[in-house]
This record gives sequence, structure tokens and C-alpha cells, in this order.
Amino acid sequence: MTAVPWHLPFNDELLSSWLSRVAVHSGCDPLTLTGVIWPKWRAWTLDVDRGVSPMRAEQAAHWLECSPEAVHQTTLRGLCERILGRGDMHLPVMPWIVALGCRNRLHYAGLPCCPLCLASDPQPFFRRTWRLAFVVGCETHGTRLIDRCPGCCALIEPHRCIAKLQSLGRCAACGIDLRCFVPPLADADALGFQRVAMQVLATGEGQWEGAPVSRIDWFRCVRRLITPSRCQVVRPEHSATDLRPNDLVLEMQPPREREARLCRLGVHLCLSADLRAPSSFRQKARSRSSLNAGALPIAKELVQADWERWLRRNRLW
Repeated sequence: MTAVPWHLPFNDELLSSWLSRVAVHSGCDPLTLTGVIWPKWRAWTLDVDRGVSPMRAEQAAHWLECSPEAVHQTTLRGLCERILGRGDMHLPVMPWIVALGCRNRLHYAGLPCCPLCLASDPQPFFRRTWRLAFVVGCETHGTRLIDRCPGCCALIEPHRCIAKLQSLGRCAACGIDLRCFVPPLADADALGFQRVAMQVLATGEGQWEGAPVSRIDWFRCVRRLITPSRCQVVRPEHSATDLRPNDLVLEMQPPREREARLCRLGVHLCLSADLRAPSSFRQKARSRSSLNAGALPIAKELVQADWERWLRRNRLW
């Protein structure tokens, strides 16, 4: 990793992280850099990690001295195609992709990260795999991901870092060094499910009801089980205050609650056979209608209403 030039992306680095890191390293703000690369496009008003057009990829490649393919590889499009089987990146909520809720330059959710990984990087950067909704802990350190500053509780938004911070490892709001924070250990059951999902993502095949199914069908079956009604999280009075159960979809929840729901999912998969898909699902899943049925048809207006409710309840943590 140390041999990679600073102006090129690290392995598994997000596009937003790459742009922000290059900008801060060069002594300017990310907004200034993207304004030079794309003069007529306000990149930070959207979730730039979802992908860019071929023309914009060529413009970025020209300024960053790399190939357009290197730019595309830093986006989430490849992961979405492997999970969903298609590259439609315009849905309000992408299944299994953490939603940021972009509005102008502000986000409704923070970018998940592992502070210990940021501390071990030659230059702190944010990984693409941290945007997967089933990734709630760090496989290297065993700790839970965070999406808020441990000092001021502000959302982690590396694209809002300014040049004087000199690193993406600092909070853009208060400037505290995130790398000095040691998060609590992630739940073992949640990490276990995370490893299984990562294995399915890598191999392209998973097991469902004792039979092999394709990667796309496996993620669709599991996604239908992770709902507030089936994987309800009830916070006991003595539990941590950062677990605030809500009825948002999985992709709009913070790492702490996603971790809790993955734990509950394991219980359902082991003990609640009635929640599993019927045996005929494997035949129905091969039909085109079934493939389209798992696309989470959530209207943009409903997503906006959910984010507004989230702001009222959780923005001032």
C-alpha cells in the first residue's frame, strides 16, 4: 500500500475519499478540486460514489493522471452489479448499499469507517466495503464501525474536510483526530453473518434452505428478512444509549443498529423456520418477475420523509 503514489487510489478506496484525500494533500478543499475537474457539475450535491459518466471519468482521469477505468473502479457500481445483477444506480435506496442522504453538501448519514484502520493507513482513506449495509465491523481489528465523531457527535463527512486539517483522519466539524478513538468490539454474531455475506459476494454462490443459490438470489432472500417487523430491535433500559431503534430501512440505519439487526437475523434464520422463503422460491426466483420484485420499490418522496423524521429524532445526538 505504501508503494502507491499519493495521487492514485488505494486498494478498495471510495471515489469521494480519493478526491478528498488528494485535495487535502494538495493544500485545497475538496470543493475546490472538484470545481476544477468538473467546472459545470456540483459533484458533492450527489452521492458521487454511486458512479460517474464516462465523460466525467475521463475528465477526472486527465487531472489525476490515471485511466478512466481506475476512476470507475473506485465507485460502488461494481459492487451493486454483483449484488443486484444490474447497474441501476438511480434508485432512492440501493439494496445493501448504505444511503448517505445527500442534500446540497450535507449528508443525513455519516460515512462509516474504522478509526484503527485510518490510524494504520499511510494516508487515511475510506473503503468501498464500508458502504455495504451488512458490513458493521472491521475484520482486521474486530471493532464496530462508526459514522459519527466520538468528540462532537457530528456526522463523519470527509468531503467537508478543509486543507488545514491535512488529513481525512480528522473530524471535519471539530477537528478531533478520529484515529485516537478505539471503538468497542463488534458483536460476534454480526461479524459471523458479515463473513458469510462477504464469502457469498466473493464466490458468487450461497446456501439457502440447504440448496445452492446464486449470489443475487441469496442477497434477495436475506434482504427480505431484515425488516423492522421481523428483526425488531428492542433497546433495554440498561443498554447503550447509541442504540436507538427506528423503523428506517436497513440501508438508512447507523452501524450500531444494523449490527443489532444482523444479530436478530441470525436468531430468525436458526430458530424461525416460518420466516424462511418457501421451497418454491428457488424456481420462482429464476423468473424475471421475481428478479424485479426484490428491487425495493421505494419512492423518492417516502425516502425524503424518512430522512426528515431521522433528522428530527437523531440529528442532535
